Amino acid sequence: MNQPDLVERRPWVAGLLSLSFPGLGHLYLDKVKQAIAFAVISEVSLIAYWLLIVNGLMESLGGLIAASGFLLVLVSIVIWAAVSAFRQARIDIEIRPRWYTKWYALLGVWLLGQAWGYWYEYMGGVTVATYSIPAQSMHPNLLVGDYLVAEKNAFRSRLPKRGEIAVFKLGDGKTDYIKRVIGLPGDRVQLVDGRLRINGKVVEREKADTPADFDTWLGQQAQSGRPYVDTKSGGIYREMLSDGPQYLVREETDQGHVDNTSEFKVPDVHFFVLGDNRDRSKDSRYFEDGPFVPVKNLRDRPIYLYWSENLSRIGKSIR
Repeated sequence: MNQPDLVERRPWVAGLLSLSFPGLGHLYLDKVKQAIAFAVISEVSLIAYWLLIVNGLMESLGGLIAASGFLLVLVSIVIWAAVSAFRQARIDIEIRPRWYTKWYALLGVWLLGQAWGYWYEYMGGVTVATYSIPAQSMHPNLLVGDYLVAEKNAFRSRLPKRGEIAVFKLGDGKTDYIKRVIGLPGDRVQLVDGRLRINGKVVEREKADTPADFDTWLGQQAQSGRPYVDTKSGGIYREMLSDGPQYLVREETDQGHVDNTSEFKVPDVHFFVLGDNRDRSKDSRYFEDGPFVPVKNLRDRPIYLYWSENLSRIGKSIR
């Protein structure tokens, strides 16, 4: 029985194949065991990362560090697989082709890998996104110069809770907004003399001390002379939702141009949002596209700060 003729294998093709899917370049070289090993190790790392997410372990800084470690392992495996396949192809320049080394078999494996990746993302597996804070609308909780990690597509499988902070898009779909969810579908929301009312009830509020990190930040702004930040006026209050969390808000005055509003009735599958810096936030009180955020526009949920001009804020959870 005649054996098939030897066929040439190109190192750059082997490297690119393993870069697109770990192990695929080794399959191209008829190195089945190595192909399986790279594929299994990469998928185990991906599944471990996913398990951290679904079990809520990203809620702790330790879990976030562990998840970052698994992602680093995954990236290292991809690079290692590509380099290994490239070097192996330089040694084994020619192989005897088998059915699984044919282009259509390799394409089939690659498509299966892509299908798995899309399913994984749809199920919320790829859940890390990063953002920076360029404006003061969420003071004193998120400061200009903060960089945060967010749970990507957090609201794809569930609706936000009252009091949660969410990232969303409006209008042209290019600008990211970050605000606190205040009104849920069916709620009636209003501000009267700066006090938040939900379904006719005034939300409790008490005077609070200025957070030390915010106080430090204000001092830095005053020294830098940045004109867009008012460092002198404004008080800090703790707002306490009856069915949600407590959080700090900043009020310069209770008689500002958006401290007295009409009553907003939140429609189905929409939400009403406010910035924590109540007198310096563009939010549901006067969005150009209307006051409510459609649920389809909600994207990510901020979790932790990974960098800040004030180093003491690094690792701080976002509430």
